[in-house]
Amino acid sequence: MLSLFTKYGSGDSNIENSRKKSVQFWFCYFGISITLAFVALEAGVRLFHIAPVIDSQYSKFIADKKISYKPRPNSIVVGKSASGEFDFDYRHNSLGFRDEEHALEKPKGVYRILGLGDSFTYGAGATYEESWLYQLERKLNTRDGAHPKVEIIKGGIAASWPEPERKLLEIYGVQYRPDLVIVGFLPNDVIDTALSQKALTVTDDGYLVAGSAGLSKLNAWLYLHSHLWRLARYAHFRLGVSIHWPDIYKDRGYHENSWQQIEAEYLKMLEICHAIIARLVIIHIPQKPPWDESKSYTGLRLSEWAKKNDVVFIDTLPAFQKAPSHPPLYWAKDGHCTPAGYRVIADTVYETLTKDNIVK
Repeated sequence: MLSLFTKYGSGDSNIENSRKKSVQFWFCYFGISITLAFVALEAGVRLFHIAPVIDSQYSKFIADKKISYKPRPNSIVVGKSASGEFDFDYRHNSLGFRDEEHALEKPKGVYRILGLGDSFTYGAGATYEESWLYQLERKLNTRDGAHPKVEIIKGGIAASWPEPERKLLEIYGVQYRPDLVIVGFLPNDVIDTALSQKALTVTDDGYLVAGSAGLSKLNAWLYLHSHLWRLARYAHFRLGVSIHWPDIYKDRGYHENSWQQIEAEYLKMLEICHAIIARLVIIHIPQKPPWDESKSYTGLRLSEWAKKNDVVFIDTLPAFQKAPSHPPLYWAKDGHCTPAGYRVIADTVYETLTKDNIVK
């Protein structure tokens, strides 16, 4: 009996060992298969250049709890755009603005303007001297006749939207005691408002990348080093952006909550301007063509809000529509304005500010 029990007991043990080996085999098999599949997909994505290229234009950012994020103070970013269309040389002052240094105390007899906005107001795709705020400042200071010196604080930050722009005005801007606050608005501000900080995150390496707020170190590392991971995250991000995207140009109500948030932020800006005895100007800047009648909705919406609240509104879309197509006004792949496009903005804003005696 004992020998028989031992015999069958030994058989059960062999069966158990066999099962363990089988589980280990399939575990290793699936692990190796998944790894090989990942390697093959990674190689394919790299070979065919499917993943979005990490744009070194946005490689020296820091998180700023007060406003969201901004370029690293006193940093210099030099390179070629991810699209390969232009070289860039972005230099930032001690606040992280693409600007010269300005004393907090406004010099006597100086008329001060604070410029707020996203990468278009920052001047991405152009030299500092070709940015529309710099061109506007130069034009105002080279007018005929006796005029006060105009000084523009250039506070445009790439990937910004109305909420952090209002915070920048509230926390940093008021210290300069501006006489005029100019805010550049683009249609994608509606989407950025909807996504808020879920849209972009600063990695530990200083890159501004698409992803959720609080991007983990592992996710950030994979984003920077794996083309496949970057493609997956970008596809997920673009899916969220693309939903009802065309309807920001139409009154269909899909983005009404975002529009209300934007108008609330602009109303807060107006209150801040009243407190420091400054005027507020909203500039509507279109994104690259094609343009049709439906894309005038964003300008009309802002125009109505501005009239209701006695805010100066300047729509640059008509000027873009009338401007010659050569030289091109936008970089075809990158999407930002070329120097010629920024000139259209500067000329349009200058004409309104001077014609209506907003700037003496």
